[in-house]
Parts: sequence; structure tokens; C-alpha cells
Amino acid sequence: MSAVIQVGDLIGLPFKHGGRDISEAVDCFGLLMECHRRLGVVIPDFRSPQFHHEIEAELARHKRNWLCHAEREGRETIPLTLMTPGKSLLIKVKGCACHVGFVHKPGWFIHTWEDTNGVTQERLSLWKQRILGVYEFR
Repeated sequence: MSAVIQVGDLIGLPFKHGGRDISEAVDCFGLLMECHRRLGVVIPDFRSPQFHHEIEAELARHKRNWLCHAEREGRETIPLTLMTPGKSLLIKVKGCACHVGFVHKPGWFIHTWEDTNGVTQERLSLWKQRILGVYEFR
């Protein structure tokens, strides 16, 4: 899967832990589900825990459903060239691998968490130190 998707209508959507309804609010996994839906792919849902270490454990349990394109594992960073449209990102925030984002166009990704005050798009280059893996749903 390597497809650019339109996300303009998602920018600014409020953040809410466990949020899955794009007409109200989403968390990072709810946003990831919506980005995949726009590609015609349904990814399985899970109940998003509220605490970062619990989210990290839940994401680790679900990694078997994802094809890994790159993981940091000892590297300083993952090359940005591997972060192509349609790929999902595992991101370290607050000391945990508990955040996900979606590459929606070359050089950019979309995400949301409690520190963004809603859905935002950002340059991959600004987050490359935090990106732990690049994945695609199988």
C-alpha cells in the first residue's frame, strides 16, 4: 500500500482517549483506523487504555498483525525514505512506545495525542528521533 490520502477534514478534530468517532473526537489509534478506512482497509480495533505503559503493552500485542518495514533496533533513526504514504508509524512519547501516526503524503504524517490539542499534521523530519518503527497492516 502506497497511497496519498486527503486528511484536511481531519485536521483540528479533538483528541479523546479511546475516541473512534470522527464526527466527535479520536485518539491516535482511532485516527489510524480512519486513515486506513480511507484506503479501503479495515484494521482491528482494541480498547485504548488510558495510561502510556498500558497502551505500549497493547500495541505490542497487536504488532503480529502488521508487516514491519523498518524498526529502529539499535539505529539512531530510521531513514525517512522508508516512511512512504500509506505506512503507519510507532512513535515513542513520554518514554513509551505508545503512539501511532500515519504517513499521508511524502514527508508528512498525521497524528493526535493529548499534547497536540487535536489532530495535526507534521513533518516526519521533526519526529524522526522518536519514530521506532514503520509498518503496514497485513
